[in-house]
Order: sequence, then C-alpha cells, then structure tokens
Amino acid sequence: MLKDVGGRGFPTIAVLTPEGDLIGKHNGPRTAEGFVKTIDSAGSLITARAKAAEGDEDAMTEVLMQELSLGIVTSLDAATKRFDALKKVTPEQKKEIQGLLSGLEFAELMGQ
Repeated sequence: MLKDVGGRGFPTIAVLTPEGDLIGKHNGPRTAEGFVKTIDSAGSLITARAKAAEGDEDAMTEVLMQELSLGIVTSLDAATKRFDALKKVTPEQKKEIQGLLSGLEFAELMGQ
C-alpha cells in the first residue's frame, strides 16, 4: 500500500477516499492541528474537483493548487501542462503555483 500512495518512507500518512483513491499526503506537522489541516485541504479538493468537472475555471486553478500542495501530483511535465492550460489565474495564484512547481522539480531532481 505504501507504494500505491507514493510513499517513500515510513511513516507515510495519506488521506484516502472511501474508495481508496489518494487525495492527499500529510507533509505538515504531526500534530492534531496539522492532521486536521491536511484533512480539511483534502475535503476542499473534493469540492473543487466537483466544481471543476462542471466547467468552473476558478475551481480548475484551485484543483491544481490543492493537488500540488497535497503532494498528489508527481509529474512536473503533466503539472506544467495543466498550469499552462489554465485560463483564470490571478498573479498571486501564479506565484504560488510556480513555487509549488519548483518544489516538484526539486523532488524529481532528488529522485523523490
């Protein structure tokens, strides 16, 4: 299961849907508050995905940001293509996404 959720070490803490789909990895502090924040972010992702599926362009941006933040996007190339395809991105969102993409690039370079 560790490999299925993209874990690279123990412990790997992942948030899964009832169907077993990965919707987030916990990378924050290992405190109650940290876990709640990760779970809340995963819940927000589910909501944003539903809105994006209905064509909400703001939600499409939010989905990419949440997926990058939650560590469930593992391909820099795919994430960059998704970013380039977004139609509604504020300057603040652009800056945040570029930072998250840099983190993903670093992880790829480090073989993580």
